[in-house]
Amino acid sequence: MKHVLDRPIWSALATRHQAFAQGDNLARRYMPSIVPFSATAVDDKESLEALAKLIPPRESSFVVQADAIVLPAALCAISTASLVQM
Repeated sequence: MKHVLDRPIWSALATRHQAFAQGDNLARRYMPSIVPFSATAVDDKESLEALAKLIPPRESSFVVQADAIVLPAALCAISTASLVQM
């Protein structure tokens, strides 16, 4: 990660929003009752598999980051889009 906004969800969950996080140093998500966002520190196989374990079947989660992600078999993308940060 070159800049905190390259992985804004991870940056928040690893710092100021850590109290709202579920997960570990590989993958984190917000508690489902708060907001459906999740992230990994890096996009390696181990981290993405940890992310898959955090998201129950038939539950959706949004991942927002600068780089495209190659998802493990346990996850599927319903939609992808480009975002503009202000």
